Amino acid sequence: MRRARWWAACGCIVFITTASLARRAPPDQYDLFDEFNETIKDKQTGLTWQRSVTTPMSLAAGQKYCSDYRAPETGWRIPTAKELMTLVDEDVDFVFVGNNTLEPRAIDDFAFPNTPRSYFWSSTASSGGDAIVIDFRYGTTTALAASTAVYTRCVQTP
Repeated sequence: MRRARWWAACGCIVFITTASLARRAPPDQYDLFDEFNETIKDKQTGLTWQRSVTTPMSLAAGQKYCSDYRAPETGWRIPTAKELMTLVDEDVDFVFVGNNTLEPRAIDDFAFPNTPRSYFWSSTASSGGDAIVIDFRYGTTTALAASTAVYTRCVQTP
């Protein structure tokens, strides 16, 4: 359980927590890996994930990128919204970024280093013809036009 303290100094309120600043998934969620592994296997879902991310691109470009990822291996694709949500850390944490600013993050930074706190494509269509994206700032979903440039993380089904 986290313990937190509030401090007031110089007319500012500062929140200090004793919880680790690095978000970590449960220790048994992923197969063993090190910082040099390109992929990581989720033991709970059986899915193998790309650890790095792309530059922002359209949904069609992301689909092409994933189908070519790690060729000649096959089966790489953009995940469904449900699959991508398995990467969301349920307890949104905050990380310091430039200029002493705190930003929320909702992903394990050790398993998925340098993940932008931004939108990621899913292959799930929304009712309006757009695609569902996952926001790794807050762990939420929304719909965006397929032509919008957002990040892509590929997945492989066992």
